[in-house]
Amino acid sequence: MATFALVFINLVFGATFVVVKDAMAHVAPVRFVALRFLVAAVVLVAIALVRERAWLAKRATWRDGALLGALLFLGYATQTAGLVFTTPAVSAFLTSTSIAMVPFLAVLLLREKLNTAAWIGVVATLAGLMLLLWPGGGIPVGPGELLSLACAASFAFHFIATAHVAKRTPPLALVAAQTTVVSALAFACLPLDHPGATPALSSEALPPKVWIQILGMGVGATALAFFLQTWAQRTVPATRVAVCFALEPVFALLFSAALTGERFGPAELVGMALILAGMLVVSLRGMPSEETPRPLVEGAPGP
Repeated sequence: MATFALVFINLVFGATFVVVKDAMAHVAPVRFVALRFLVAAVVLVAIALVRERAWLAKRATWRDGALLGALLFLGYATQTAGLVFTTPAVSAFLTSTSIAMVPFLAVLLLREKLNTAAWIGVVATLAGLMLLLWPGGGIPVGPGELLSLACAASFAFHFIATAHVAKRTPPLALVAAQTTVVSALAFACLPLDHPGATPALSSEALPPKVWIQILGMGVGATALAFFLQTWAQRTVPATRVAVCFALEPVFALLFSAALTGERFGPAELVGMALILAGMLVVSLRGMPSEETPRPLVEGAPGP
């Protein structure tokens, strides 16, 4: 059941790429992030007040939550904005490269050494990116692809920062603080929403469908998914967890092909396969240390 829960979570994360892409036709990116994380924050803070009230009241929780929340905001803002310009499957595979960026950040920031598996995973990921984005032979590199790669970098920094602070605060209180910070930063950055990026400005009324998408993303793809993930990872071996989370971009590709008609040529599919292989190798064998905790929101590569 725990493994099934992890597969289900990643199916949801994969589907959300298509959901967010659809929402971007009706709402500006930063506004969507602000409202989605406001819903998630209300749910998680309410639960944390019951289960971890003392930790939620600590200044250290909010100090760490501010750091992680700022990185998470950058990740979700660039990912959501990128989906205005690129397709769900391309966004999913590009943001999944964050896993391959982690070993390099560990070298630079934590003075870790890259093992052979990490190098293999990174090389496979870079080869996959070249096939996927090669000029004239793959996906044209535009603002959507660049924003998706910026998202991947933000999530990689979030992973490293989480490894540094996660041991001193219970997960629920820390994630509640993070989601609150993400929402607050997004509301503060509403003026940055580009008026030409989507038909809707941040001041316009949203159609009912978008409110349903916001509520579904906030409650289902953030708050509920976090609880299922926390419960499942208590019993599922780390290697199986890595395989389950590697399914996220695969599900995104399948949903995008079925619901939007997105199609790719052989070179792009081989590139995606190499990115997936690199992600698996780094996750299974190439992480800086077996003691490094996973991100508190492991599905962060998803919208």
